[in-house]
Amino acid sequence: TIRRLMAVSHCNDVVKVRDVDLCAAVAEAVSRQRGYAQVKSIRLLDQLPEEEEAIVAADRLALVEAVLNLIGNAIKYSPGGSTVQVSVSVGADCATCAVRAQGPGIHPEERSKLFTIGGILSSKPTAGEPQTGIGLALSFELIRAMGGTLACDSIPGEGATFSIRLPMPDGRRSSATCTARRARRA
Repeated sequence: TIRRLMAVSHCNDVVKVRDVDLCAAVAEAVSRQRGYAQVKSIRLLDQLPEEEEAIVAADRLALVEAVLNLIGNAIKYSPGGSTVQVSVSVGADCATCAVRAQGPGIHPEERSKLFTIGGILSSKPTAGEPQTGIGLALSFELIRAMGGTLACDSIPGEGATFSIRLPMPDGRRSSATCTARRARRA
C-alpha cells in the first residue's frame, strides 16, 4: 500500500512514453486477471483485433498496471455470473480501452471521489475484498502522465464503464479497426 501511494506521487518521474501496442498491453492485463474472474464466476470477455495493432504513445508497464487495476475493480464489484467486457477502439488521433462491468454502478454524488487517494465509495466488493482507495488514483495519474485521460460513465444499478484514451504517436491513425473480431471467455 505504501509503495502504491508513493507511486501515485511520482508518476511523472516513472512514466517513459514510447510507441506501445494498446491491444497487446490490454491482452496481457486480461490474461493476468482471468484467474480472479474464474474464482468469482465472472465471464471476462475481451474484444480485441486478432492480428492488428493499435499503436499509442504510452509506457507499456504503466499502461498494463492501469488496465489491470480497472479490470480488477470491475471483477471486485461485479456479482458472480455477470460479465466484464474489455474492448479497444481506434479514433482519428487516439485509441480507447474500455472496461465495462455489471456491478452496482457509481452514484453521481460520489464521482468526485473516484480518482482521489482514499476515495472509497459506498459500493462494497462482492466477495469482501479489501478496498484501499488507491487503485483508481494511481491509474488516473499513470494515464495522465502518458498524456491520456481516464473517465467513468455509470448509471447506478446498471454498472460502470471506465475508459482510457491515449494519443497515437504524431497523430497517426493505427492500422487497426479494433472492432470485435473475436470474443474469448474465461
